[in-house]
Amino acid sequence: MEEDDIEYKQNFLRTQIIDEGYDPEIFSKFLSDEKGDNGLDLNNWKFEDLKNAVIKFKSMKSNEQNNIENIQNENENSNFENLENENNKKLENNNQSEKIKNEENSLQNEIKEDKLNIIKNSKNEIDTFEIMPSLSEIKTVKEYINCNKQEKNEFTEIENFKIKISK
Repeated sequence: MEEDDIEYKQNFLRTQIIDEGYDPEIFSKFLSDEKGDNGLDLNNWKFEDLKNAVIKFKSMKSNEQNNIENIQNENENSNFENLENENNKKLENNNQSEKIKNEENSLQNEIKEDKLNIIKNSKNEIDTFEIMPSLSEIKTVKEYINCNKQEKNEFTEIENFKIKISK
């Protein structure tokens, strides 16, 4: 019978295992595990048993490949989820930083407005001011001229004098 011929079995294994990309060493170990010490001798295999062993081996390898792909997909999904969570955290941190910057800018603007309002309001409420010569020209403290509630148009221009306005 041709199916029990060793060449026929070898050709069958070549097309089913080697040509389809399976590792022949792994298949040899599989045959040894299936039939014990005599598993590598093709004379100990009936063609139908060898055919069933090939089907079982391919099925086992297919399941292993599916398991590997599932694990890889799970890892990729996990990595994607971790990356997505990390990106969401960064985005949230950026949003919080932007919010804090906006609040700081708003507070700074309010402070500037308050200062401007104080300056505007205080221009009309000046109680006293001093006309002071430059520091190099001061001889005594008596040289300061104290004035009370002067109108702006009453100021005269004095060379080398500095004006200090205080409440």
